Amino acid sequence: MEAPEIIDWGQVAKDQAVLARGYFARFRDAALGGKDHYAAERNLLAEVAKSVPDVADLFKASERLQVDAIRRLSSRARLKQWIHCGPGFPTTAGVQDTHRVVLPSKPLRKVLYVTDHLVIDRHSRALRRPDDAALADQVRVISADIFRPHEIRKHPDIDGWLDWSQPIVLIHGDAWIHYPGTANQAAGIMQRWIDQLVNGSYTISSHLLRPDDEAAAACAEHLEQMIASTPVDTLRFRTRDEIKSLFPKQKMAGFAKGLEHDPAIDPQSGTLLHSWVVSGVGRVTGSVPPSPPPGSVGVAEASEITGYSRYQVIGLAENGLLPSTTGPRGRWQFQPDEIRSIVTGWESMPARGLTPPTALPRRELAPADNNA
Repeated sequence: MEAPEIIDWGQVAKDQAVLARGYFARFRDAALGGKDHYAAERNLLAEVAKSVPDVADLFKASERLQVDAIRRLSSRARLKQWIHCGPGFPTTAGVQDTHRVVLPSKPLRKVLYVTDHLVIDRHSRALRRPDDAALADQVRVISADIFRPHEIRKHPDIDGWLDWSQPIVLIHGDAWIHYPGTANQAAGIMQRWIDQLVNGSYTISSHLLRPDDEAAAACAEHLEQMIASTPVDTLRFRTRDEIKSLFPKQKMAGFAKGLEHDPAIDPQSGTLLHSWVVSGVGRVTGSVPPSPPPGSVGVAEASEITGYSRYQVIGLAENGLLPSTTGPRGRWQFQPDEIRSIVTGWESMPARGLTPPTALPRRELAPADNNA
């Protein structure tokens, strides 16, 4: 009798969330007039537009607000590091990639794109690059869950590349419009993000504001229900208080010192977009990032102590086999005596007939003394 298959429901839920974000990215691309979508997304957009004619303009307004906020902050010379979470397809019409907005005035800035969608990841690595090849390392792309800030901070591809002790501009764009969780869950994620940033950092995000007007609120609810019955799955309107909860330990820093509406939309035009689409820019003022334990060492020193390569050290830390913390610069930190004792214990296990939890390091032999 075969053993029953063990299903990792946590992984199943994560895969479904990634799939839904892929549908949303293609739907957004169709609304913006891009090319990275299928006929299914175009047909869905046309169907939704029968009830909500402005649905495509919703994404265009969100994009305009986001780029405007990025451009305004890019005028501040001290802001040298930018993280764009969930950037969508780089070939979408009308979209200005973050590095194209912030690098021309300050070429040595760093821009990190984060996505967990395989196709967007590949497109971003191929197309989201500086025009000047000499600045290629100023832009990086990593595959990670944008709602897990600790995983992003510990990602080996940016270990030591970003300086977490300096201000960072964190961009979520319209990621919260599609986030399916509750307002409290979203606020908790942003709180964990802010805990990784230092004061003087900024956050930028766009939102759908649930209107106070009864008729407009009913239309918003109808749009939510229509999207919920499709593979796109989620298009979330939030109250003003729920949106403000996504800016913990921050002061609103936009021109309006609060949630901003798209100035390109005439409030008297009769469209609901003016009241629906808002953007917020927050300046971090109350963050206290954790400090590394005294006497800790980085990946290079841990490699010398244990005999493992640097990438092996990071892999062991990610899998919980080597205890570690993250320092204020985003680098892995280890207690030397602790990791030395652990690896020494692993190396003694074969002699006792035990199997180590991982392959043992290949320690180089000391060179022979030819004068002996």
